[in-house]
Amino acid sequence: MLFQFNNNNLPMVYLKSERLRIFLQIPRENLNNQFGNTASDDLVPDFLLLQMKKATITSQVENPLTRILVDVPLYHQAANSRLLGVPGSQIEDRQYQADLGGITLATGHWQDIVEKNKKPVKSLLRTMSENPALEWNTNRQSMEEA
Repeated sequence: MLFQFNNNNLPMVYLKSERLRIFLQIPRENLNNQFGNTASDDLVPDFLLLQMKKATITSQVENPLTRILVDVPLYHQAANSRLLGVPGSQIEDRQYQADLGGITLATGHWQDIVEKNKKPVKSLLRTMSENPALEWNTNRQSMEEA
């Protein structure tokens, strides 16, 4: 049975987001099955990035679309009963507006993203009496002797 969308099973939606990123990673095994040996090549990307700078979905439409009434008396009866604005009623006049801005679609290698986001290893001083300049100079002298 095919699932049908109508006003009884669709929720009221309001979404406002800034800088939305969706990473879709494709496992390397699936690429090998799909493309054969060429998937191991560095030119075949293994992830997809969908980025939006701004996304807004609302049920309060600025410029609503006009509709052709199929059953005019039924529509007017529902309007007189004030059922058009009631969520989930049998006759409901609901429209959605989606505003998307700054859409970017990119591909790449997942390993490059992992390496770029690794935190650099910092050498911490073990005690307060250590002298970093002395360590730098002694390491430098030992490198020159080698």
